[in-house]
Formats: sequence, structure tokens, C-alpha cells
Amino acid sequence: MFTRVLVATDLSPGAEKLLVCLEELKHLGTEELVLVWVTEGDPDDPALRKRQTEQLDQLEREKEQLETMGFTVMVSAPMGRPAEGIVQAAHDHSASLILISSRGRNTFRDLFLGSTVSDVIRLTDIPTLIERVERFEELEMEACRLAYQRKFERVLLATDFSEAAHDAEALMKQLASHAQKVIVTSVVDRGSTEQEVERHLREVGQRLQQVKTSLARWGASTVEIYPRIGIASNSIIQVAEQEDVTLIVMGTRGRGRLGGLYLGSTAEAVARRSRRPVLLMPFPRN
Repeated sequence: MFTRVLVATDLSPGAEKLLVCLEELKHLGTEELVLVWVTEGDPDDPALRKRQTEQLDQLEREKEQLETMGFTVMVSAPMGRPAEGIVQAAHDHSASLILISSRGRNTFRDLFLGSTVSDVIRLTDIPTLIERVERFEELEMEACRLAYQRKFERVLLATDFSEAAHDAEALMKQLASHAQKVIVTSVVDRGSTEQEVERHLREVGQRLQQVKTSLARWGASTVEIYPRIGIASNSIIQVAEQEDVTLIVMGTRGRGRLGGLYLGSTAEAVARRSRRPVLLMPFPRN
């Protein structure tokens, strides 16, 4: 599924915690890792060249540790803008997944995407897993931990049945047998009339039932469906919290035919505000 994973890192405490979930990806078929640390600045600056060499040395040490886990590991410290460097490296190494972390303000507020993460999900056409890293105070020392370390237990698939969502649905089929529970949701706008809303909701319910049947065939032991009315990003996050999901899967850059759910701005809003890890499946650009 994700044979070669690009891990965007700077070996900070939060980024190092990101490496914890690699063992879990190994169970999904990950064999090769590409550790990428983008060196930001002027390529002609001698100090930058020195920093790049130091970063490569650190990545090499991390490589040795990861190889003991059975991975084949490559390292790269390209120079340039972080997001562009990450996306380019993912293409250069034919990565099937980008793994990147997003830190939260604290456990009581909405999480936010750093500019690098936000730019990566806008630029890339490669599936991207945004891992949540929470910060907390412990013995007056700041520490980091992953928000969810077993992220394939309860998976939420958000769909609008568009072409963009098709790849996310296809991925969910591959994940189905690994999940203890799959929740599938789709959200329709409130509509101009009550009759229109009811019609859209019935259509969504029927389509969700079809997805449920398909996922069951692919090995999902428990599948529940949640047709919803309202603002798409809000509803998706509410379902995720209600069901205590460990991962949200959704497509980007799509528009459904059943009353809205724009999976572009919606996907970014969910990635920005959700406290859960988010796996985004980009819709190929023309």
C-alpha cells in the first residue's frame, strides 16, 4: 500500500515522536523510508552548507536506528523552501506517502497547521498523513507525544462520492481489514428548502449504505454510516470526536453532486482543526 514513505523531519522532539508510528506503517507494507530534512536559506551561504552537512550527519544516525527495525532507509537534506523541498523529494524518490507532523497549541484548543504542513497539502499530489503531536508540561519540561499511536483502529472515511473522494474510498478498502471499526460519513448543505434537504439526505444515506456493503466485502468487521446536514468540516470533526476515531481519511479538491461538501477547503479545514491524525488523498491535477 505505502511501500516507500517519505518522512519529513527536523529531528526536533516532536518530529522524533513521529518515527514511533513507523512500526505501525510496517504492518501495512512499508519497506522503505526516505528521511528528508530541508535546509532552508541561501544555497550560496557557506554557513548553510555547513548546516546541511550537520543535518545529513544527524539523519545518518537516525537511519542506522531505523534500519535495525528492518527498513531500508535513505536520507536527504535538500536546500530550498521546506514545503517545496519535501514535495520535490517525494517525487524524486517515488514516495507513495508523505508523513509529516503538526503540533498543537495545547490540548484544549484547536490544533493548527504550521505553514509548511499547510503548503505541503496544497502542493502535493501524493497521499499525505498528518500526524498529530501534542505538547504537555511534565516536571516543568516540555515534552511531546503522538496524539494517537494506534491510528488504524477506528477510522473515519469522509466522502462526497466525487471523483476526488474515489481514491480515498479505494484506500479505505485496503485499510478495512486492519480497522476494528470503520465510520463513513457524508455531509449535505442545509439546502434552500426542507424538501430538498430531505431528498439529499435520503440519497446520501443510500450511497453510504453502498459504501458500507463494499467495505464489509473488503474485510471491515464493523461499519457504521453517518449521513449529516450542516457545514462539512464541522460535521466531520463532530463525528470524529463522537466516535473517538484514531484516523480521518478523506480526499481533496473535489465537489460532490449531493448538495455540496467541497473537499478542498473542507479537507484543509479538517486538517487544520481536527485533533485526530488526517490522511489526505489528493485528486490528481489535470
